[in-house]
Amino acid sequence: MHGQNIVHNDLRCDDILVGMDGKAKLIDFGAIVNEAEIQVDLKHMGAVPWKSLEYLAGERPSFVFDVYSFAMCILEALTKDISWGSNLGAASVRFQLKRGNIPKRPERISDKQWNLIELIRKVIHPRECR
Repeated sequence: MHGQNIVHNDLRCDDILVGMDGKAKLIDFGAIVNEAEIQVDLKHMGAVPWKSLEYLAGERPSFVFDVYSFAMCILEALTKDISWGSNLGAASVRFQLKRGNIPKRPERISDKQWNLIELIRKVIHPRECR
């Protein structure tokens, strides 16, 4: 998908299915954009707990959006709960992201699992992770 300059732009666990062949399949392409042709305001579209700070800041959609959302999907799959917890509303998530915060490490996550989430974060925000 990214190889064709397509940004899913609304990725969450519900959008990732596993086929009978064991391969992951993406669904819900209602918010996709071609990265080279972006001229839309997507600031209020989609589910906030899976959104990156760049998205909430109104930046042009990019692959970073999908990579961050995928990291939140990994966290959700490991914990069986959305990344910021079920009780935190969209406004609170926006506030936390704008302060540079990320979801807290759940106790039941192994070091290897958390290191994967941290690696994704460092790739997306290298300056903030020094």
